[in-house]
Amino acid sequence: MWFYFILILVQLILYPVIIYRAFKAKLKKNKSSFKKHLIRLIILLIFSGLFFEKIPGSNYFWMPIDAIHQGFSNKSLTGKWFVSGKKIYEWAPERHFNGDGYSIRISEMDDDLVAYFQKPDSLFYTNYPKQSRRENWQTKPWRSTPMEEDDLDAYYFAFHTTDTLGFQLIDLLEEDGNYYSYQYYLHGDDASKHYGNIDFYLICPKRKLIIKINHNT
Repeated sequence: MWFYFILILVQLILYPVIIYRAFKAKLKKNKSSFKKHLIRLIILLIFSGLFFEKIPGSNYFWMPIDAIHQGFSNKSLTGKWFVSGKKIYEWAPERHFNGDGYSIRISEMDDDLVAYFQKPDSLFYTNYPKQSRRENWQTKPWRSTPMEEDDLDAYYFAFHTTDTLGFQLIDLLEEDGNYYSYQYYLHGDDASKHYGNIDFYLICPKRKLIIKINHNT
């Protein structure tokens, strides 16, 4: 996220600088300098078009960047570096200005990833998800299904219907062989604390599914 804002800031700085220098070269009738800055301006315009996805092929510009970001994100989530597979289902309506809202994404796992999660590294259960993903939140490390009763409130807060897929999230949490984890932030005082924000995760090797949910209020 910070990388994205840094690139926006760099563009905001470069535009006036390049335009000023090009205008200055034009006034001094320095053709070579004017041409050089004009080329730089064209390159910057093309970059901005790709960056803000305003020109054809913009998705190819972001693909390698997204893949790297996904890899590091999944590494901090599970301890294994991988790029998310084909999207099976996604629901992500527009959020409020402050980030409140809901999103769910279900991705397919390839056979290698399925094999890994059938018997993950022992650190998977103790060291992940990394606290650094949500520094001011609390973390419930990965554990095997069936889901524990103490985690029901977290599930209800993260719940989303998946009727079109032929199963509900509770079905995945009740069957053996899956894993779930969540990071959360509580709202309210000590006497009335309740879930306010949550990232809820499910890994289902048998069904070849990875589910990521975010709910902020």
